[in-house]
Amino acid sequence: MERKTVISFVILIILALLIGSHFIRLNDIYSNSQGGRTMAEVSSAVIVVNGGNILQAEFGELVLRANEPDMLISILGSGVERRFNITVENVNPDKIHVNGSVPGTIEYGSDYVSFTAVVAPRLVKDIKLTLSENLDNFTFAVVGDSRDNPDMFRQILNEIGTSDPLFIINLGDMVNSGTREEYDELTGLMKLAPAPIFTVPGNHDIKNGGMEYYSQTFGTYYHSFDVGTTHFILLDNAKGYVNKEQMEWLRQDLGQSNAALNLVFMHMPPFDPRPGNNHAITDDDNAQELVSLFEQFHVDTVFSAHIHSYFEETRNGVHYVITGGGGAPLVEDAPGYHYVLTNISRGNVTTETFLV
Repeated sequence: MERKTVISFVILIILALLIGSHFIRLNDIYSNSQGGRTMAEVSSAVIVVNGGNILQAEFGELVLRANEPDMLISILGSGVERRFNITVENVNPDKIHVNGSVPGTIEYGSDYVSFTAVVAPRLVKDIKLTLSENLDNFTFAVVGDSRDNPDMFRQILNEIGTSDPLFIINLGDMVNSGTREEYDELTGLMKLAPAPIFTVPGNHDIKNGGMEYYSQTFGTYYHSFDVGTTHFILLDNAKGYVNKEQMEWLRQDLGQSNAALNLVFMHMPPFDPRPGNNHAITDDDNAQELVSLFEQFHVDTVFSAHIHSYFEETRNGVHYVITGGGGAPLVEDAPGYHYVLTNISRGNVTTETFLV
C-alpha cells in the first residue's frame, strides 16, 4: 500500500501542475492502459483510485467499485476546502475498515460503505480501506462461466454465502454477448452476492465491444493484490492469449513477490486436460510461456474456467484447477454445476468443490 501511496502522490502533483489553479472540469473520468476508470477531475480537484473503479464523479459525490480487498483513494484539493461524499460498492461492510474519513460519517449497507472526506486546499487527502479480517486464515470462493443461467448463478451465490468467504473470484464469461443490457443485468445480480466479487474477463464478456463495458463496470483487465502472505494475480487472456505487455508485467510481478503463496486466476486454461480437445489458450507458444513462468516462480495454484466442467491436476509442481460450472451449458460428462471453496491457512492452500 505504501508504494501505491507514493505513485498516487506523484500523479496528483503532476496533474496539479498541468491543470493549474483556474482550470475547471466537471465529471471527467479517465481510464488507464490496464482498463478501469481510475482517475477523475472534479471542479479542479483530482481523484486517483488504486484498487477500485470510478463509477460516478460529480461535484461532491463519488461512487466507486472495489476490485480488490484494499483500496487507496487520493484526492488533490482545489483552491478551497472540499467535502466529498464517497460510496464504495462491492465490499463486505463487516470486514472493512475506513481510515481517513470524517468521524461519525461512516454508514454501512449490504454491500457498500459510504462516508465523508474533507480535503484541505491544494493538499492531498488519502483515504484507505483495508481488511479487518485475520489474514493468516481465510476462505474465498471461485466460480467460472456463469453466463446464460442467472437462476443457477444466483443459487450458487446463495450457497457460497453459507461459508462466509472473504470474497469471490469470477473467472469470466459472466455475460453471453457483451452488450450493455447484459452488463446492467449482471451488476444487478451481483449486488445479491454474499461477498465482494472480483473478476477477470472471458471471451464472451468482450464480444461486440464488451471490453469497454467490462472496464467501466469492473475496472482493470489485469492486476494483483496481497491478502496477508498470499499474492493474488488476476490475468486477462479473453482474446486467447496474454499479450506482450501483460506478460512482461506478470514476469515482474512474480519476480517482486515475496509471498508465501502465489495464486493465478484467468479465464482460459493453458491446456485442455481432455484427450483430443483443445479448448484452451489458442496460442500454444503463449501458453507454454505462461506455464514456464508459473514453474519458474513456483506458483502454487492456477485457477481457470472456459471448459464448462471441473478438472484438476498437478504438473511440475503447479496445481491447476479448471472450474467452469457457474451456469453456462455444461460439456459432456461434467460433474454438474459447482463452485470451489479455497482455504488459506498459514501458507497452505486447500480446495474443495461443491456441486449445486
